[in-house]
Amino acid sequence: MLQAEPGLCAVLKRYGEDLLKRFPPATAFLDKVRGVIIEELGKGNVGSERVSTRLGIVPRTLQRQLREAGTSYREVLDEIRQELSVYYLRNSDIAICEVTFLLGFSETTSFNRAFKRWYDLSPAKFQRLQSSE
Repeated sequence: MLQAEPGLCAVLKRYGEDLLKRFPPATAFLDKVRGVIIEELGKGNVGSERVSTRLGIVPRTLQRQLREAGTSYREVLDEIRQELSVYYLRNSDIAICEVTFLLGFSETTSFNRAFKRWYDLSPAKFQRLQSSE
């Protein structure tokens, strides 16, 4: 990024590590998957192919091991995005378009739809409600 902020990066990294600790206990494999997803989110390539490559396995093995852990790639990605979206939107210095990028969504409309599905309100309304508290 041309205008990367090292301070913000450090804060977001610490939050990502804290986020991993708050998820229910899981296998070491699931923790690794979550860690790679969090690392890859801001790069915009959070597809299961990229994550499996980073883990040194084929996509089919990733799917199978996640299924054995009682989840799917989409569910893990959604859980992480959901948690991070609330954290980012509570930080009034981060615009919604930046949150969209940080969560690996290709468009703001995609993020808006996902957020509304998770919380039944728009990200903008959530941000306004947080700033009024």
